[in-house]
Amino acid sequence: MSTLHPNFVPLSYIFASIGFTALSTSISNEVTRILPLDQIGSGIGTVLLIQFLGGSLGVTISGLLLTIQDNFSLEIVYRNIYISFSFVCILAGLTYRLYYQRAKLKKQSELV
Repeated sequence: MSTLHPNFVPLSYIFASIGFTALSTSISNEVTRILPLDQIGSGIGTVLLIQFLGGSLGVTISGLLLTIQDNFSLEIVYRNIYISFSFVCILAGLTYRLYYQRAKLKKQSELV
């Protein structure tokens, strides 16, 4: 889309930023819901550490993928990186679905 009009890049960044903020907030809420009161501080600290490591690892992997593919055209490089990170997003979605199904089963078993 960025090849059609340059304004698509900042628009996609705005939506990604809103999504990241919503995700960060919901993760903190989930940690406070799951952990006992005396472990909430260390749990949120651990989650933030994992988020920072994940962010830096994502940038590092992107840089490595760009460096490895320096002899390809930019369109092919972009496509390969997009496909790679799409696979990561699909994997994250499957992980969420598994977590949600287990939480739902656990809640149903507590009601019985």
